[in-house]
Amino acid sequence: MDVILHLGAQRTASTTFQAYLDANAEWLLSRRIAAWGPKHTRRCGTLSGLLPGAGETQCASSGRIAARDRLQTALAATEDSGIDTLIVSDENMLGTVRRNLRQKALYPDTSERTAHFAEAFGNRVKRLILSIRAIDNYWASAIAFGVGRGMRLPKADDLAELAHNTRGWRDVLNDLHSAFPGVQIAVHRHETHAGVPERKLAAVLPIPEAPPMKQAREWVHRGPDMNALRAILKARGAEARALPHGEGRWMPFSPEQRFVLRETYADDLFWLTAGGGGFATLLEDKQDSDQCPWLETAGQTAA
Repeated sequence: MDVILHLGAQRTASTTFQAYLDANAEWLLSRRIAAWGPKHTRRCGTLSGLLPGAGETQCASSGRIAARDRLQTALAATEDSGIDTLIVSDENMLGTVRRNLRQKALYPDTSERTAHFAEAFGNRVKRLILSIRAIDNYWASAIAFGVGRGMRLPKADDLAELAHNTRGWRDVLNDLHSAFPGVQIAVHRHETHAGVPERKLAAVLPIPEAPPMKQAREWVHRGPDMNALRAILKARGAEARALPHGEGRWMPFSPEQRFVLRETYADDLFWLTAGGGGFATLLEDKQDSDQCPWLETAGQTAA
């Protein structure tokens, strides 16, 4: 049984993709494909205990050994049920939005975190999927999400530090490559694939037919806009006037800061289009259509 790991990232319509997989579980199973989303990996505890706890040494603890054994048992049971391909989708394997904001860096612990999952899954992993997003919009969405979950509004120094941190998606991908050497990474741009989860599915699976469209246009877990953020801040007694006037998505960065962040993203895309180090492939609309002709007329939703 082959395993495909969908690692997110957060704020790139990962929950939309997971909801799409859930809605089409029967269709997938009829083709010997299964999908584990957060309901399976978190609520059922399939991936619980694989990462070191706070203060734990890097030596394998008995708890993590038991966690790996539990995962291997679940994988064997899934394979024995007749499944040929398993998609495991959980963006928390990569990291968390809160941790990124606290460290003011884009998934700085990728290599260490994902190495634990690489060890646990063994040689079953045949492909990784990562969605990336323009870094100014990623951080803007992450900040709005964080504020909505109780974090404070960023200060000017916070935004300046985020804007001038040169770590981009290329660094994340190189970290993934170090954790999963020899495993190809399929990369989707949020700007082109956020609202078309069937494209993500079809581009990474050898399905000889059009993918299902059930719940393919339902966008789940969108970040709060400025009106929602004002209501959230007001409800907890914070100063809502700190937000600018207007509606729609909040962009906390200055034009100059956005330019710096966009330059990093442009460098990431240039590297990907130049071959991605031989291990990362950027899947764009033209390539999707070449691989999957039925996608030529599929609708898209802008980021």
